Amino acid sequence: MTDGAALAAAFNRPGAIARDGVGNLYVVDQNGRAIRKITPSGIVSTLVASSNSAFAKLRGLAADTDGTLYAADQDNHVIHKIAPDGNITTAAGPGTAGTSDGPASSAKLNTPTDVALDPSGNLYFTESGSHLVRRLAKNGTVSTVAGAGNKGFADGQGAFARFSSPQHLVVGPDGRVYVSDHANWRIRIIE
Repeated sequence: MTDGAALAAAFNRPGAIARDGVGNLYVVDQNGRAIRKITPSGIVSTLVASSNSAFAKLRGLAADTDGTLYAADQDNHVIHKIAPDGNITTAAGPGTAGTSDGPASSAKLNTPTDVALDPSGNLYFTESGSHLVRRLAKNGTVSTVAGAGNKGFADGQGAFARFSSPQHLVVGPDGRVYVSDHANWRIRIIE
C-alpha cells in the first residue's frame, strides 16, 4: 500500500467502494486490511489500517453524506462505524457469529457481507452465512427484513422469502432494496 497522487498510489487487492456527499471515494483495501480515501483531486491516503483497528475481513462499505463510513467485517461478524477522523466503533454485533434481532450491541450477525444506506439513514446489510437481509435502524435496533435463516429460493414477505448466500445490495432513492442473490443467480427486490 502506497499513499500519494492517484497514479503513484498502490493498493493491495482493492474491494468495495463508497462515495460520500462531497465527492471523496473510499476503498476497502482487502489484503492491507485498510480503508483508503481518494479525494476529488486524486490524492490517496489511508484512513484506517489494521495496525490501529480490529479489521478481519472487510467486505461491504457504505458512506453517509457527512463522510461517516459503515463497513461489513465478515470474519468478526460486526458492522464497523468509522468517523471522518478515522475513529472506529462497532455499529452492530457483539463479535460472535449468530442471528438475533434487538439492540445493535447485542444483536448477533453471521458473516455480514455488504452494507447500504437508505434515504432516511437506516443501514441495510446482507448476511451470506445466514441467508438474510437485515437492517440497522437509526434508533440502534437490528431487525431481519427478509429471509428465514435457511438456504433456498422463495419470493414472499419477511420470513417467507428465501435467499441463498445474498451478497451485494443497494437501496434506491424510493427505498426499494435490490439484492444480488448469489447462489440463486438472481437479483431480488425488497419493497
